[in-house]
Amino acid sequence: MHTRRTIRYVAIFLSATCAVLAICSPQWAAELVVQGRYWNLWARPADGESVVTHLDLNNRYTFSLDLSRIPYVLERPVHVDPGLDRKLQESSYKTATLVIRPTFIDDALSLAEPPSSQRMEIEIDQLKSAPKDELRANELLRDPSKLTLTLAKSVRAGFYEINLIPKRSGCASIALSIWNDAGIYPLDHVIATFYISDNNDIRAQNCTNGKSELALGGGLTTMLDVANSFNGGDPPIDGALYIFDDAWIKIPGKQANAMAMYVDRSQISNAKAKDRRDNKGVYAWQLLRSADRILSDNFIAGIINARANATDRYRQNNPYSDVAKELEQMVFPPGIQEAQDALSALKDTVRSAKQAARILVRLTSFGTPSGYLPLGLLAARSETPILDRSIVVVQPLPRPSYSHANTCVESWIFGVPDELEKADKYFPADIDKPQILMGQTSVAGA
Repeated sequence: MHTRRTIRYVAIFLSATCAVLAICSPQWAAELVVQGRYWNLWARPADGESVVTHLDLNNRYTFSLDLSRIPYVLERPVHVDPGLDRKLQESSYKTATLVIRPTFIDDALSLAEPPSSQRMEIEIDQLKSAPKDELRANELLRDPSKLTLTLAKSVRAGFYEINLIPKRSGCASIALSIWNDAGIYPLDHVIATFYISDNNDIRAQNCTNGKSELALGGGLTTMLDVANSFNGGDPPIDGALYIFDDAWIKIPGKQANAMAMYVDRSQISNAKAKDRRDNKGVYAWQLLRSADRILSDNFIAGIINARANATDRYRQNNPYSDVAKELEQMVFPPGIQEAQDALSALKDTVRSAKQAARILVRLTSFGTPSGYLPLGLLAARSETPILDRSIVVVQPLPRPSYSHANTCVESWIFGVPDELEKADKYFPADIDKPQILMGQTSVAGA
């Protein structure tokens, strides 16, 4: 924390001096440059060279995650996680490799095509000294709007690129999960928010914390964010379960099954309080099947049968216990120690929570949400329940925030069936056949 404050004060001083004197001393910039390693995420047209500050609908853009000795935006540096930073500094190798897993936080972006590679190759020497081209580095520090691909190449030690297409206007977010070279251990996490549409629109500044350009946050704790909301309002999250479908990621020597990760807020907070840097509270393991096979037809059929058995008609005891056990074994496979450690951490969190624990769940394929995981089944009534108490499962909608909309969100439709399993008495008597109720709603409830 002290280092971050130092960077901020130096950055403010440097910016103020530049504004007054219209010049930045290379020595001052070099002093700033050698103090850390930074993540930088920026966008340019897929066929262009220069950075863009906002995105237009249906155009192709190349997003580049760069690892560098300098922050491309001085006022908002995003440091590499301390654990990863230490590994990079202590490495005796000339190069290092990281695996990048993207996650779309909402439906505003889509892949133009699957990335050609999921790997970031890093030149270690470029992270242990000031950039070779200090003149270009200082040019970027003075004015981030001058960023180009040529300039980025001269100051970065590694990069990962992905081509995206904006599909709707408004706030958009993308997260990039950063793993070791085998793709089995998480090391860091970066989440970015930006505005798609006219850069002069006031909503763009609301979307990105008062700035018109892309806003960036980093660190493993950002995996606990429901969405990168700078205006608050997100519910507090006690833990987060991510399942990444790796069928499209080519990692040498690794079977293309899904990867799972659990992040526990209390354990991470305790580790930070004790100044530990061992990523305590972050668990990762490979599942025994792909993500689409978790929500298989047989598993869904089991849930439907359990729901039928839970009615008065059948009066079966503990109807959901079998599907709950099946879900536990799919997500936390027995015999995989990391998975069992994660399950133990989840149980502790549920047991110690003052209210029902809030658990964020993201199930992704090709970086986009691929289904809703019924994790709440783990608290189903059983002779030997998996979780002691019920949990609140948070699985964001395709658009997790409507806070900046000033028009109706979307038409809504309710289908009312003929019979509702003994619940008919709660409905008006004049509903005697399927009806469709239609209307519109807005953030104001209109």
